[in-house]
Amino acid sequence: MMFYFLIPYILILVLVIIHANKAGVTKADTGRELPFVSVWVAARNEQDNIFACLKSLENSNYPVEKFEVLVGDDASEDNTAALVKAFIVNKPNFKLINVDRLKGKARKKANVLAHLASHSRGELYLVCDADVVVAKTWINNMVASFDKETGTVSGSTAMEEGTLIGKMQSMDWLFFLTVLKATADIGIPGTGVGNNMAFTKEAYWQTGGYEAIDFSITEDFKLFDLIVKNGWKFKHRFDAETLNISAPQKNFKDLLKQRKRWLTGAKEVSWLWKIFLLFFGSFYPLLLISFFFNPQATLLVYIFKVMLQSVLLTVWRRKLFLNTKIADLIAYEFYLLIISPAVAFYYFLPTGKSWKGRNYSLI
Repeated sequence: MMFYFLIPYILILVLVIIHANKAGVTKADTGRELPFVSVWVAARNEQDNIFACLKSLENSNYPVEKFEVLVGDDASEDNTAALVKAFIVNKPNFKLINVDRLKGKARKKANVLAHLASHSRGELYLVCDADVVVAKTWINNMVASFDKETGTVSGSTAMEEGTLIGKMQSMDWLFFLTVLKATADIGIPGTGVGNNMAFTKEAYWQTGGYEAIDFSITEDFKLFDLIVKNGWKFKHRFDAETLNISAPQKNFKDLLKQRKRWLTGAKEVSWLWKIFLLFFGSFYPLLLISFFFNPQATLLVYIFKVMLQSVLLTVWRRKLFLNTKIADLIAYEFYLLIISPAVAFYYFLPTGKSWKGRNYSLI
């Protein structure tokens, strides 16, 4: 009987196939007046990444007089602030803001974003992380995604794929984004994507801003959830025009810490998304149990799952102009076999939750 509990996983993947390819790419409307945009970059101890991030924003094809870049330095203990100061010389649309106090209820990254919001002049707010390199077309196409009813838009993100662990994280992240897009296409809200996210000034301030929002370790979800509850529509894009490239977690331990933060934040998602996460998370344990009852059928289900997963990843990565080899797909399945139980085990360890040297467990 355990075999039948594997079927929902396949149904979710079928849902992704049907819906993730429905929505076309929103093209920039060159005939309308472009809004002024504020780009937020929260930075803490990012000396290895901040220059590439700022350089990519400088190279944007959005008119320079139509956007500002606000960098919030969250008490960095390295040369992040000095590097930003050197970069923004003679760049009037770039500004460094030193965050040295708390703003209302906001804490950690949310506190930095709350300070950046108070300095923003834009009609639209765009957010990227300091370890992200944005596409040249990012601002333009995120702006083009908005209409009068849309309050928030999330773009596409992949990881740097120069290492094996980087490529595996990239494939994992993109697979999650396809599920996120598939559910969004049928009207099921999931979450915003904190390293590639945009919202209107009006939608943001209707929530009261981060200083008025109860703290969450996943501040992007919290803001997204409140914007949607206020009646705004949401969109998720999956295309090269909004693709940002993020630095991956450098080692397995950091990867486990990241996933623990995500799972902690997932406690706040809707019951539908809890079901989705339960199906995905329970697949391998149920697979193992069902093997003892019906090994032949279980093997067929597993092979079908791997084949379907491989097709999906190949097709969607091609949409983003990312090449995929058969060896990558095989390695990704082995990666899932390792990371899935490891994350489940690490989640229950009393290790606390930290990010960029900041402890979230004390909040």
